[in-house]
Amino acid sequence: MKRVLYLFLILLVSIMGACGQEQSSNDTSLLEQEGIIVEVKVHQGRWNQILVVPNISEDDISNKTTAELIEMAQENDGAYYGFGPGVLSVKPKKLM
Repeated sequence: MKRVLYLFLILLVSIMGACGQEQSSNDTSLLEQEGIIVEVKVHQGRWNQILVVPNISEDDISNKTTAELIEMAQENDGAYYGFGPGVLSVKPKKLM
């Protein structure tokens, strides 16, 4: 009975280790994302945020409200990214 239990544990650890390595080596989506910045949240003295939406054009976002842009980001796998104070040195142009 102990032999079966040990075999099961070794097999379980091997499978979990292999799955973890495959996932981390193939997933580059967390390293970079291309898209259009549709929203900038500036917080004085704290981390700021930008909302990036991939696979859209400037025409897709012109004349949209903030709520519409956020909804578009949710539909297109957009993401908020944080950055430290002072990193954004120019003000983004307003497309609305």
